[in-house]
Amino acid sequence: MPATATKLATDALFTQYLNVVNRSLGQNRETFPYKQILDASEKAFDDKTVAVGIYSEDPSQPHDWFVVAYDGGTFSLQEHGKGEADLTWKMKEAHLDEVVENPERYVESPYKLDLDWLKKTVGVG
Repeated sequence: MPATATKLATDALFTQYLNVVNRSLGQNRETFPYKQILDASEKAFDDKTVAVGIYSEDPSQPHDWFVVAYDGGTFSLQEHGKGEADLTWKMKEAHLDEVVENPERYVESPYKLDLDWLKKTVGVG
C-alpha cells in the first residue's frame, strides 16, 4: 500500500498511533482508571510482548503485524511482522487512522482509545 499525504503506510501509521497512546497514557498516568490499568500493566507485561494485528474489516484477516513491549509506562515497537509474542491484540485500521488524525482528542480523553484488550489482559475494567 503506497503512502500518500492522506493515507500513511501501515508501519508509519502504527508508529504514530503508539506515540499518541504513549502521550495519552503519560498525561493521564495519575487519573482513574488509567493509574490502576498502568500499575497492573507493569506486572502483567513484565518481560512479555504483544503481537498486534492490523485489519481492514475482518479481525480474522490482519494485513499487517507488529510486536510491541510495555516497559516503564510506555509501549515500544519491537519489530514489524508477527514475530514471537506472548499475547495477541487485533486492531481495526480505521481506529488507527482516527487516532492519528485527531491526536488531541485521544490525549485529552484516553477512554476513547481502544484499550479494552489491555483492560482485559490486566483484569481491570
